[in-house]
Amino acid sequence: MKKYQREFRRSPKREQFPPLLRFLPSSVLVMAVLPLIWTAWAESAWAEALDFDSTRHGVKLKSVFTEVAAKAEHLVVQVEINSGKKCTGTLVEVNSRNGTGIIVCKASLLGESISKQDQFRCCDAERVWRKAEFLGYEKELDMCFLNVDFSDSKPLPTIPIAKTMKAGQWLVSLEYGRRHPGGVGVLGAEPRTIGSSRGFAGLNVDETDHGLAITKVMANSGASRAGLKRGDHLMESEEKHATKRRWFSKLLRQYEPGDWLPLLAKRGNMLIHVDLQIGTPWTSTFERQAVMNRFGSDVSRRKTGFRSVLQHDTILHPQKCGGPIVNLQGELVGVNIARAGRTDTLAVPIQEIIDTAKQFEKE
Repeated sequence: MKKYQREFRRSPKREQFPPLLRFLPSSVLVMAVLPLIWTAWAESAWAEALDFDSTRHGVKLKSVFTEVAAKAEHLVVQVEINSGKKCTGTLVEVNSRNGTGIIVCKASLLGESISKQDQFRCCDAERVWRKAEFLGYEKELDMCFLNVDFSDSKPLPTIPIAKTMKAGQWLVSLEYGRRHPGGVGVLGAEPRTIGSSRGFAGLNVDETDHGLAITKVMANSGASRAGLKRGDHLMESEEKHATKRRWFSKLLRQYEPGDWLPLLAKRGNMLIHVDLQIGTPWTSTFERQAVMNRFGSDVSRRKTGFRSVLQHDTILHPQKCGGPIVNLQGELVGVNIARAGRTDTLAVPIQEIIDTAKQFEKE
């Protein structure tokens, strides 16, 4: 009995700890656990003390801008591609002579590479679905341009365009199907260029006698999600095999992280078409600046390589990009195009969009 009591009171053997903890002194273990307990307690205390609805990004402040949102609610639409994926879009121009309008959306949110062969529809503020004609895709803005016929509806109101922008002014982001604004923020930086980033496809290739073969597909990568497999051979066209690594490297450099890359591959005698979403290299994901920038927030997959964007501090979910931003007069300032960081949202200026649309109309 005494022996049993001694065994019962004896502290657990160090072999019973997980391997990584066996050789750590008890004091170190305590020091590692205490911060976790303190953090959990602090988070629960702050959650009770802080009423998010009363913050700058809460419902109470957004409700103050409801009247501004009501003035521009006809600008927000929903875009659908091939009877599948939907995303938010913006009516940016109205032609009163023929009753048509130009709508834009964030191209990378459509879930696939886009072209004239795709079928588009748009749902307006009246909840009416209309067929849309593909005008073009502007890679440097990550925007899809569509032409929609509104001639069978009541005349659309004109779209007031903001003539000036000034750092520090209020901006209101609109969201489809919501009475209150999707977010409010302050303009931080006037239009500027955002440089390109290196993309990551998630596969290794090797030059073989039969062409450029895939030798490895990384788990949870764009290549894996696209359905590519080890042993597939990449094709330059339906009749021509890819043979050189530099061909694929050059192709990959043309796309930003978040873009959709259309690829052809041969699996045995079967030709397969896939849309591969370019990812971000792991080395970039875990850089200190990148980690701090996205701390506590989601960011857009495509957030680099923009020709001209302005920056504001609205908290906006990445999936809600593509909607309009207006000033306090209800004038269209631009279109949200990316959540770039914890306090950074990027938008394409409206004049840049209109100029690009005119180029597509001429073609």
